[in-house]
Amino acid sequence: MPSGPSITGRVPTRSLHLLVLTLLIALIPWLTAAPAHAADNSVLGIVVRTVTPVVAGAGDPITLQLDVSNSASSPSAPTTLNVLLGTERLDDTAAVDAWAAGHQAASGRLVAQTEVPAIPAGSVTSLTVTLARAGDLTRRPYDVVALSLEIGSAITHTFVGVQRAKEFEPLSVAWLVPVTLDAQPGLWTSPSVDRWHAWEDALADDSRIGRLITATRGTEVTLAVDAGLLTPVAQASAPAVAPSATPTPSATPTPSASPQTDTQLQALDPLEAEAIVRNRATSRLRAALADRHPILLAAGDPDLAALTDNPDPAVALAQQQATTLAADLGGRADVAWPVDPRYSDDAANRYAAALGQRPAATIVDRDRLAWRLDQGSAGRKSRSEVPLLARASALSAAAGQAMVAETAGAARQLFLAHSLTLLQESPGLARTVLVAPDRGLDADPTALNELLTFARSVPWLSSTTVSTLIDQAAGADAVTTAASGDEAPIPVSPLSPAVRTHLTELGAEAGEVGDIRSDGASIQADVTARIAALTSSAWRGHEEAFGVVMQGLTQEITANRNAVRVADQTINFLADSGRVQITVVNSLDVPVRGVRVQLVPQRPILRIAQDTKVVDIGANSRTTVTYAVDALAAGNVRLEARVTGPTGRAVGPTTSMLVRATPTGAGIYWVLGGVILVVFALGLWRNRRQRRRAAATGATTPNVVQVDDDGDVIEQARIARDHEPEVDRADTVEERA
Repeated sequence: MPSGPSITGRVPTRSLHLLVLTLLIALIPWLTAAPAHAADNSVLGIVVRTVTPVVAGAGDPITLQLDVSNSASSPSAPTTLNVLLGTERLDDTAAVDAWAAGHQAASGRLVAQTEVPAIPAGSVTSLTVTLARAGDLTRRPYDVVALSLEIGSAITHTFVGVQRAKEFEPLSVAWLVPVTLDAQPGLWTSPSVDRWHAWEDALADDSRIGRLITATRGTEVTLAVDAGLLTPVAQASAPAVAPSATPTPSATPTPSASPQTDTQLQALDPLEAEAIVRNRATSRLRAALADRHPILLAAGDPDLAALTDNPDPAVALAQQQATTLAADLGGRADVAWPVDPRYSDDAANRYAAALGQRPAATIVDRDRLAWRLDQGSAGRKSRSEVPLLARASALSAAAGQAMVAETAGAARQLFLAHSLTLLQESPGLARTVLVAPDRGLDADPTALNELLTFARSVPWLSSTTVSTLIDQAAGADAVTTAASGDEAPIPVSPLSPAVRTHLTELGAEAGEVGDIRSDGASIQADVTARIAALTSSAWRGHEEAFGVVMQGLTQEITANRNAVRVADQTINFLADSGRVQITVVNSLDVPVRGVRVQLVPQRPILRIAQDTKVVDIGANSRTTVTYAVDALAAGNVRLEARVTGPTGRAVGPTTSMLVRATPTGAGIYWVLGGVILVVFALGLWRNRRQRRRAAATGATTPNVVQVDDDGDVIEQARIARDHEPEVDRADTVEERA
């Protein structure tokens, strides 16, 4: 029997299509909403603010205060923050730094979790996450544990401290904070209102330097201060101090009616205004340090490592200045802190030679020295009997970061981790540690004091002083050596040998120009100070800023050297002896005096009896100088006009002038005399010849006067009569009758 169409076979297929369509319609809202709620955790940031307690007991909870930020342009979705245990071993400073800088997900177990709400675009929310029991994180008697804070792909690493039992001898920590100037070109430009404003800002109470001094008052921190910040500056109106002299700290100029307002200061000469501003700051700083017993660094904080290849006498003078100030302030000036942290016996000897004294201690980095169990403290002595202070560089770097508000929370935990790695080297030995952040520290007062409080709460840290470390170094066994294969990079100094030679030449040129300027003493002192400032440690790693100052100084001194000159000209000298006049130009804004102008012929065909004249020239003026010159032969000769100061040093460019000498000489007078005689003889001959002709023809020459034998003038009528032809007088009478 043939089969027909089956209705029952079509019904399931149609139902299946309807079912699929219904499911798709139901999923449309979910599919379209999913992208809006998908979390892009890469735009989230996690910052550790505080961890309490600093080091937890085994049964104590640990609380982390965090800030979670959303840098996206749209709100983040609600999510979860997970805290996982890191499995990396924190055995040395390199491992600690690597964990702190890393952002990889941890492979350890989950130890805590908290919900993260939706965060508006560009906003920050605070979170608290608690680890229930510190003892669950480690089984060691004391430990610093690595943690990973993770919100999806947003990951931050940190550390927490745990102590079950005290099985160690604490480390005694001494704190040393540098107070030196920044690499700021604006402090060392040409004298101007902007420059003394820059000094005003750099030394104000709320400046970086002012905050450091204020924040560390009443704490265990010792300050290492650039003695140049505490040295008064001579005012322009006061007798100038010779550049080579050591300034006397007690000689602070204190005018009875010192200008107080910015307007009053702007009315003064810029150098005088700057001296007032800096001397006020100096008085404040010295008062603030009066009872602090600071360490005084050589004035200007010279870069000892860069300068001692060829010792500069100015460095020894800067050290003397620091020694004088230390006596006044009850501090000490016998600690060398080269910016180069490496150690060698040769370098130590060069430092001593440059400073003019052997320091009581030289600060170097701890990791640049060979490790010895019996030389684990900060105070050490090299085999060549050089006392050393070994700075814990990694701990110091973490301390510097912890003193900055933005990074304080995370950096405190990093400081904790580094302190434990130091402890673990010899936990059973009592040792000292030097914490000394790098120069240029811009500390937030609150963050700095929070770090000190934090350190006091670490059970394996105690406190000591830098002076104690210096005494320790003096009494240490002379066994310390430099680490082998020490090739770690250090900031580059811009003070290459060529640059140092150039600075020396600039100083000499500045002295030459100062010899003649009416304000030469103050200008020369200022330029000398600016050149000395370029030898500071502050410029390490700041070559561009250094170049700005050096280029400006070079251009300024060159312009001054070219400002007094002899105007170029060509001279035609048409005599055996005569006078030559030259014009001397002064384009400076101040008068010059005692300018010596010397004329030097480049060929011996000219002779100048007094070849050097001394002149004074007003500001933006010119004058004429006259010289007596003899020409010994004919020809062209170059005449050099040299401009020097009272000491004979060049103060302007040499001008080469062309002289065309054409002397007449004695022979020309014989020739002229001979010509005159010939002309006179020819005249006599011609006159006599004319007389003979006149006598022969009976003619007389008009306007010719004749005399008789007695010397009497013959009248013209008589002359004519005497020359008439003879005739018969009778005929004449008859004719008349």
